[in-house]
Amino acid sequence: ENLIERAVILSRPNLAVDAKDLFPGVGLPGGATVDRAGQIRPASAMTIDCGSLLDQLQGGGGLDALERALLHEAVDRANGNLSAAARLLGLTRAQLSYRLNRKQDQEDA
Repeated sequence: ENLIERAVILSRPNLAVDAKDLFPGVGLPGGATVDRAGQIRPASAMTIDCGSLLDQLQGGGGLDALERALLHEAVDRANGNLSAAARLLGLTRAQLSYRLNRKQDQEDA
């Protein structure tokens, strides 16, 4: 009850109370937001240095090497947790697992 009263007081005039009003000290990672259904949505504006990516592609390995590096970086950042790594990449756990297995099969061949 106190939480709701506090949120109403802290909310912006003429706008609905949202998660920022309920939990003002808690931020979402990567600029994510909460939609009306209460689902966390990643930030829509993603900044990518395309020139740097192209330099890496030309440096060797091509797109496959870049994808492999991205997959492994996500798994490392998630401390080996495939579900968390998949969320970082905007994939399902099954999609991430499939891609990792496909890359492993390509390396073994």
